[in-house]
Amino acid sequence: MGVEGLFAQLADSNWDVRRGAAEGLEEIGDARAAEPLTAALADNDGALRHAAQDQIGVEKAAALVTSVSLHGTESRKAVAS
Repeated sequence: MGVEGLFAQLADSNWDVRRGAAEGLEEIGDARAAEPLTAALADNDGALRHAAQDQIGVEKAAALVTSVSLHGTESRKAVAS
């Protein structure tokens, strides 16, 4: 499956599909995954959040979560870039 297909799967209603997509993106290491994985930091599934953190980087992920909590999605986009 291509990167675009994995991006689409991050929005799937099934948590297992979302987790698999994040893990697939982690293995591929494509820089375009930063924004979709940033959004995945707010997912209800802890394993998906962990996979997203692994891809983004733990320090940057912590800054994104704090930024979203304090300032909303616009700040998240600024930190992700």
